[in-house]
Amino acid sequence: MLTIANGDVSLNATLAQRLGQKDVRAFERFYDRYSRIVYRLLLRIVQPAGTVEEVARDGFLQLWAQGR
Repeated sequence: MLTIANGDVSLNATLAQRLGQKDVRAFERFYDRYSRIVYRLLLRIVQPAGTVEEVARDGFLQLWAQGR
């Protein structure tokens, strides 16, 4: 189970708002914060495993393009 501290919720809300404004630094911070988690999760569910990096990259790019 994933638990999120109140400070994390506040930071996530701030990052989400800044992503909506196309803030590159917010995207970098979001990526640094979550890329390893996303990658490990995808390793469990994506087959073949060789496509995990591509799926993760596409997801982050879609997030940036949609601004959410």
